[in-house]
Amino acid sequence: MKAGRDELPYSPSDGRSLVTCESSFLPPNDGCSHSTLLQDGHEGKMPFYFQFLTIMAFHVFLEKKVDVAVIEVGIGGEQDCTNVISHPVVCGITTLDFDHERILGTTIGEIAWQKAGIFKAGVMAVTVNQSKEALQVLRERAAEKRSSLLLAPDIRKSDWAGRPIQLGLQGDAQYSNASLAVQLSAIWMRHRHQRGCRDAEPLIDEREGVARPFAISEKTATGLRFCRWPGRNHIVRQPAATYYLDGAHTERSVRLCASWFRKASNDEAHSLQPTTTTTRVLIFNSTGDRNVPALLAPLAELPFHRAIFCPNLASSGPTTPDQTSMAANEESQRQRCCMQARVFESLSSSLKEETQGIHVCQSVQEAIECALGAGESASFKQILITGSIHLVGCALRLLDPHLNE
Repeated sequence: MKAGRDELPYSPSDGRSLVTCESSFLPPNDGCSHSTLLQDGHEGKMPFYFQFLTIMAFHVFLEKKVDVAVIEVGIGGEQDCTNVISHPVVCGITTLDFDHERILGTTIGEIAWQKAGIFKAGVMAVTVNQSKEALQVLRERAAEKRSSLLLAPDIRKSDWAGRPIQLGLQGDAQYSNASLAVQLSAIWMRHRHQRGCRDAEPLIDEREGVARPFAISEKTATGLRFCRWPGRNHIVRQPAATYYLDGAHTERSVRLCASWFRKASNDEAHSLQPTTTTTRVLIFNSTGDRNVPALLAPLAELPFHRAIFCPNLASSGPTTPDQTSMAANEESQRQRCCMQARVFESLSSSLKEETQGIHVCQSVQEAIECALGAGESASFKQILITGSIHLVGCALRLLDPHLNE
């Protein structure tokens, strides 16, 4: 069975990272060839970046004859370009949070209303535990659009047949994501079963809008255990440092990221004692109209020795088209980093006098070099990189350049 996936970028240096077939990224020349075909077919006229990548993904999936395609929305909502898919097998909505408020709305109810724009008549939708306001709006919108909405139960309540509950992704939020994923998969498998597939998962029992937990098969447990999602709760270990990378960019996700880093870095520091001391460094950037003080507040509570702010540029040299911001020039990005540094300084109670303080760098490469120079030269560095998916993508390009191969 062939599966295709179209998702938001974790590596802005390479558009191929958004489109995968059978768990593999597109070969280096494929993205260019599909791009050329699309351009030639429309007299050179090009849609906006995300719209183009979505079209390219559809083109690839059709050419590869995939059996199932998992399509992630852009910002989501009524106007999202992925709504051209008029009758998907199933729709899913993860935990809602404040993001893209200028477009989606300033209350969680308004955001839920927009996000539910992906619901389709006659198509089942699944979500996870939400705030009371968000869940009420999602249910109203499902009724309005003649879609049936199911609430996915916590995967930890399922029957694991005595096997340990293990996820390949770290962080408490991943249990919610896994809960949604197995329900979406089960619905798709039921759909396939009704079309003649004999190895489908058991039918979902729908009661009062909540899906009943079902037995987790060996194949499903293996898939969850070996799941990888670069740039999300991602750890890169090197001889002199461990890099903790998470594309968290909403208030809730940053709080969860801070909790994950605190536990993971403490565990690592404990394992290195008493022979090795550790130095903790933050590398951060946030873009758009996001609430910077709210994002930095949980990070300011962590015991960092140094905090570094930089734009989403891998290096200070020439940038690739995917790294070029059409919304802000380099000077405005630098000014935003300076503003974030001032906010962090006002919030932080952990950067003591003996530490080496707050820095603003011109690129991610410069920020990493600055991070490695923090603290005592012999100390082991624990570096958290967060605040932006694109920031994490730039860092991964430097730390693991072969990731997309």
